[in-house]
Parts: sequence; structure tokens; C-alpha cells
Amino acid sequence: MQVKRRYTHCSFIARSLKRRETIKPKKYSNNNKQPQIFTMSENAITSSTTTLGPLSGALGAHVLPSSAATATNSTSRYYDMNIRINEDLTASASETGQLKHVINEKIKNKEFFYGLEIMARTYEPNVVLDYKSLGPLMPLFTSIVWLGMDYWQVENLADIGAINLARQIKPHMMVLPHFSCYRLTEDRLRKFLDLNFPNVLSVRGDYYDTQQAYKYSSELVTAIRSIRGDTITIGVAGYPEGHPECKSVEEDMDNLVRKVSAGADFIITQICFSSRAIIDFIRRCRAKDIKIPILVGIFVPDNFRMLEAMLRITQIRMPAVELEEYRQHSILGRAQFTEFAIKRAAEMIDAILHSNEVEVYGLQFFSMNKFENIPKVLEKIMQNKNNI
Repeated sequence: MQVKRRYTHCSFIARSLKRRETIKPKKYSNNNKQPQIFTMSENAITSSTTTLGPLSGALGAHVLPSSAATATNSTSRYYDMNIRINEDLTASASETGQLKHVINEKIKNKEFFYGLEIMARTYEPNVVLDYKSLGPLMPLFTSIVWLGMDYWQVENLADIGAINLARQIKPHMMVLPHFSCYRLTEDRLRKFLDLNFPNVLSVRGDYYDTQQAYKYSSELVTAIRSIRGDTITIGVAGYPEGHPECKSVEEDMDNLVRKVSAGADFIITQICFSSRAIIDFIRRCRAKDIKIPILVGIFVPDNFRMLEAMLRITQIRMPAVELEEYRQHSILGRAQFTEFAIKRAAEMIDAILHSNEVEVYGLQFFSMNKFENIPKVLEKIMQNKNNI
């Protein structure tokens, strides 16, 4: 069996920016008058030795290219992720709990909405996602990253942090757990689907194993749809500037068409810093008769180091002049950098929402478990009443 590393997920950036440590899980008291605090914990997992190498033409969702810095035969150490949910936060969902029904209704009513992508683990201490801190506009859903290289080794799905986190959030808010092709068998897929989550993001995955049952995300979408029929909403990824391994944007668009034809219900775009590229991508989708909703992925860098890592690892293109602007604001200080990053994100979102070439009402924030800047971006776009 040969395992090839193609791209690593957003968790790689978190690992590359923070030193990994181990702490004992925290215990929190809970009573009827206080917000609920959920502590997600797993045991550190030792990755098996892998063979690394390029994989031509493989496609995934929200994935990042390989880096020589990735450890493949070491123990990953991390902190628990804490979630604080107020009791008055109730799920905004359809009777079936499926995102596609709510998303379609939002779009029909021309109503703005967003989702929040998080990880069930973090690489720095005392990280808490307090939904109340996000401001008056709550996310429509929480998207939960699947760490395929770690999770495939956990035999019991109920022991996986992402699954537990999804179950904790589900009574309060719609959840979109990711699920990866990596080393996936039909039996394990059926066990995941038996958990009865009404939504899933089909992920090509961080790594590729030559003997895994599903090679591409489109094949996983086909299998999920065959097993669950219309009882599940399936999301997939789209790449505004083309997948880094595709020979052309046309080839990448053909791959997206295959995922949609297989049964995808909506698309979330990969990180992109160009409103023009996103608008052109959506126009190409519509020209290819892709009619399902497209949510725009948004990343607000927390610091210049994180931005550089994201650009390097994802191979996302940013004009040198624009990158220099970020660098100059970083030199001025952390506060100046974040203010500039928030401003640029809000301007890009405004340009997309106000475009007369496409209709966009939904976003997804790639948080990297950094939440402070997101409500500030939301506040800026809410100031324009035409957006909300």
C-alpha cells in the first residue's frame, strides 16, 4: 500500500504557526443559568509512516499543498477546543435539518447568511468559541474540519473529536461535518452516514492512499447520494482561481461539474483574495449550467505570518503590491495589520454582494480557530443596509 501526500488541510497552518503542546483536559461546571461550555478532547494520535509524493489531478475541498515541514511519523499534540453556547441559541433549520432547504430559502428571500468553519482541536491554550461574541448576526451553520490523516486511525467514529463536536452543536445550530476520502471504505462510510447527520461536506482529503475506495470527491458524493438519497445535503468545494494541480481553469471546472452532477447541493469556494476572480468563477459556473448555490469562502488573516503561510501553502495568487500593503501594515503593529485585513475583507465582500453580474447571499468564514476578526468584518458589512 502506498500513501501519497497531496495537500494538507487548514489544520496544517495552525500547526505550522504554533508549537504543539499537551495539557490535561479542562473540566467546567455547568448549571441552568450559565452558558454551556463543551470541551472536546481526543488522545494524541501517532501518524503511521507514509510515502510522500505528488498526485496528479486529485481534487479535494479546502485543501492546502504539501510542505516539507510536515511531520509524518510523529505524534500530534494539541489543546482541547472549547465551545460556549448560550441557552437561548436555537437552531435555524428546516424540519429535516438539511442546509439546502434553508440556504435555498435565504436566497429566494435575498437574505444574507454565513457559516463558520472551525476545528475540533487547537494548537494554543484557552481557545473558546463563544457564539454570543460573534454579534447579533449568528452563523446559519457551523462547518467542522475533518482531519483525515488522524481520524482514519480511530476505529470508533464516536471517539473522533469532530464527530463529538458536531453532536454537541447540533441541538443549537445546523452543523456541516466534513468527511474525507482518505483510506475510506464503503463500510466506514455507511457507519458515518448511520450517524444521521443531515449535512456533509464531501472532502477529497489531505492524503491519498492507492487502495482507498473513493479516489475523488465526486465519487464520494455519488456514494453518499446512493446510500442516503435525498435525506442528506451535500456540499463540495470550488476553486475560483483553479485547483493548483489542474492544468487549466477549464479542467478544474469540468471536475466541479462532475461533483455537481454526482449530487452536490451547494458549493463553498476555496480561499481567494480577489473579488474579480470570485465573480468570474461564479459566472463560469453558471455558464456551465451549474445552478446550485455558491457560498464564498472568506479568510481574514490574523497576522502577516499567517497570511504568508496561507499564500505559500495554498499557492493562492496575490499581487505583489497588495502583499506589500499587508506587510507595511504589519510593520506598523498588530492592531494596524488586523484593521487593514478587516477592511480589505469587508471591501471584497461588498464588491461581491453588490455585483450586478452574479447573485451571492452566503459566505463561509475559514476561522482557523481565530474568531476575533470575524464579528468586526460582519459589523462593517452590516453597516451597509443593502447587504443584510
